[in-house]
Amino acid sequence: MTLFIYPVVACWVWNPTGWLFVAGFHDFAGCSVVHVVGGASGLIGTIIAGPRFSRFDRPWLPFLCRQRRQEKFDQETKEQLEQVKRLEQVDEIKEMVEEGKLTNGDLNHLRAYAINEFQKPNFDQDELSTMWLAIGVFNLWLGWFFFNGGSAYTLYNKALNPAKIITNTTLSGAAGGAIVYFLKKPISLFVWPCFRENGKYYKTFRTSQRFDGGSLSNGILAGLVAVTAACDTVEPWAAIVIGLIGGILYSLWIRLITELYIDDPIEASGVHYVNGVWGILACIIFDSQKGFISGNPEMGKYLGVQVYGIICITLWSMLWALAFFLPCRWLGVLKYHPVIEMLGVHRFKMGDLPEAFLKEIRQFSKKNDDFESGPYLQEDAKKKTPISDDAAFPPSKSSKGEEVPEENQNGLSSRRTAKVAAATEKASWDQTK
Repeated sequence: MTLFIYPVVACWVWNPTGWLFVAGFHDFAGCSVVHVVGGASGLIGTIIAGPRFSRFDRPWLPFLCRQRRQEKFDQETKEQLEQVKRLEQVDEIKEMVEEGKLTNGDLNHLRAYAINEFQKPNFDQDELSTMWLAIGVFNLWLGWFFFNGGSAYTLYNKALNPAKIITNTTLSGAAGGAIVYFLKKPISLFVWPCFRENGKYYKTFRTSQRFDGGSLSNGILAGLVAVTAACDTVEPWAAIVIGLIGGILYSLWIRLITELYIDDPIEASGVHYVNGVWGILACIIFDSQKGFISGNPEMGKYLGVQVYGIICITLWSMLWALAFFLPCRWLGVLKYHPVIEMLGVHRFKMGDLPEAFLKEIRQFSKKNDDFESGPYLQEDAKKKTPISDDAAFPPSKSSKGEEVPEENQNGLSSRRTAKVAAATEKASWDQTK
């Protein structure tokens, strides 16, 4: 994208010889160049990659070829569940077993936990994720002052008035966050009475009915995106209106794609594409020089140029996104194994499974007593009691497929025992202090 897709659009819009620039297309700081391009590409990507595992119980756009597509979707879901049950075949888990970081019994616990996550998924964000999300959004908000205000190239350019640009940026972001905080909850939870009687309801981003800090953060970003194109030519009151409408459009868009069973995990299409388009259209209405409120006699031509530019940039972005994502899907490189995705890519690709997580899955397995989730010895299965931690799977094998000698396995077990003992001693000492 940064090598080819973005530069071409930037040349169209900002180069003095670019065809959109010559035609009079206005985008001060990148509402179309950055956000429409990225949002449109991301929307195509999320549709082609498909929803997260167990996110929906039907395919996207379920009204198209409903029975045939539903049957295919159900078959794929069964295959995914079988993959979860055979998690010992995952390369990353094999490596952990061979290195002694996972016992055979832990594999049973991990399987029980993964099957429960597949059958009863929880897409809530924990408190720490919301905190880091808020910190990231405020960093972006700070950066937006330089992103928009810096596009004036100097603080002393009276014609562009960087101070007003930064003021408009602040007001629009605040307005977008405020309206989403109060509006997204009723929009996402509203259900027609005829559907409510059948138990059908919709929730987005957070599965509880509390006000959502994640939605507030995305609302701020929606307002910031919406004002990016027109921040140099609109008055402060117009910036507030642009932010409010941007937050409403974001909330409605997320509800729409949820109705269509399109999974956008971080709701990027609503923040960037929808509000990128709205930001370009807002220039037509609120531009104090050429917009409708200015009474400029050429505002009809201005309207045509802005709309034509949006269409061309959207088609350009979606075309190249299709050219990239479709081959990736055919090659099977768009998604991780179901177990890795559900339990966290960071746990398997960016380090070892933390001891706290292993403790959590062990407690879950014992609490739920899930005897169908993993292999058990025949006599223990009859008694409904799980086997010991080291008897659930065949002996560990090396990367060449040879069995690891018994003394090596004993050595691994000894080292694990020593680590557990050291951790227990440290916890006892900390408690004493």
